[in-house]
Amino acid sequence: MLMRNEGPVLVAEPRMADAMSSHRLLRQMGYLVRVATSPQETLRLMRREVMVRALVAVELTAHTGEPLLSVLRDLPAMQLLMATGPPGRAEMEILARRAGADVYLPRPVGIGMLAAALRVSAAPSALAGAS
Repeated sequence: MLMRNEGPVLVAEPRMADAMSSHRLLRQMGYLVRVATSPQETLRLMRREVMVRALVAVELTAHTGEPLLSVLRDLPAMQLLMATGPPGRAEMEILARRAGADVYLPRPVGIGMLAAALRVSAAPSALAGAS
């Protein structure tokens, strides 16, 4: 499989099954993937390796109590912050967007939704107009 030379995508999900599902999809699309199942593990990975794209569960919070999405949004290298959460819960999408997510993907995340979100990251001007 040809791997994309765009750096890894971070997947931060508290449930390993959800993390591995997103991992599989991203690998099928040719991305390197790093998986974390806790906020602490997420931040440790981010300190070790620059990642410009992340798929993060809305419910993960940093040690400060703020959404992990907010912490990652403040990182200078972050180009695409995708949030994932339960379907049909508008308040979760609102929370994700307020925390800085560019895109909200309801679970289970499908390859079409993920591919569309990642295409947006290839066109930075599209992100600026999407907020």
